[in-house]
Amino acid sequence: MIIEKAQELGIALSESIEFQGMLAAKAKVDANAGISNMMREYTELRDSIVTLMEDAEADKGTMLDIGRQMDEIQAALMGNAAFTELLAAQQCFQNLMRQVNQTIAACIGMEDPDMDTPEGGCSAGSCASCSGCKH
Repeated sequence: MIIEKAQELGIALSESIEFQGMLAAKAKVDANAGISNMMREYTELRDSIVTLMEDAEADKGTMLDIGRQMDEIQAALMGNAAFTELLAAQQCFQNLMRQVNQTIAACIGMEDPDMDTPEGGCSAGSCASCSGCKH
């Protein structure tokens, strides 16, 4: 019975406005070659800086240069409407999942259901400020 209820919850979550909004936003980002290239380059730079940080003899100037490049990419991504829409949609879904988890925890006696649970699952108490899910 519990597994069946979990399956029902999973289906309901997959049909939620928050999840559907997140999928739509992700599709926009995936379809944008510029964003994909920036994300790939950012990941490569991050991996490079991690490798350099593990090397005690790594050139600090190189690490600073990589850090600046990463900052530039991050700024460009944050200036892209499709990317920021994805971040907002992901946040809305994460808030919904947090509310679901808090509700489950409260039902089994592990947590107060009203503790830090904004109405509607969005961080501002409503989704009006959320550009992701639009509900």
